[in-house]
Amino acid sequence: MTKLERFMSKTEPKKSNSKLATAWDDILVLKEKGYTLEQVQAYLQNELNIETSLSNLSDFLKRQSCKKSDTQIKNKENNKQLKSSSSSSQDDAQGTEKEEQKAMVAAFAKKMGLNF
Repeated sequence: MTKLERFMSKTEPKKSNSKLATAWDDILVLKEKGYTLEQVQAYLQNELNIETSLSNLSDFLKRQSCKKSDTQIKNKENNKQLKSSSSSSQDDAQGTEKEEQKAMVAAFAKKMGLNF
């Protein structure tokens, strides 16, 4: 058992205690509809009794965006791996040929002083 596995077996991960996390779906809808941070803050305060500063709300949205971006990147990487593992050797050969053609064009363009 690795040190990491040993630690994980002894320690439960902490769940988010953020009041904003409980309102994430509402915040997301409001932002997608074009509401300002001030309007979202007013909604949280008046409708959900959640007191928060604009800077805290802004930071929360940035953190959530980073998490979403990380998840999207991981999903794209997984999809690429699935596609590459399921593609035939013919597709691989065509891909290699296209890459070689791109390299030749790039070399020619560089020689001619062109930027792509």
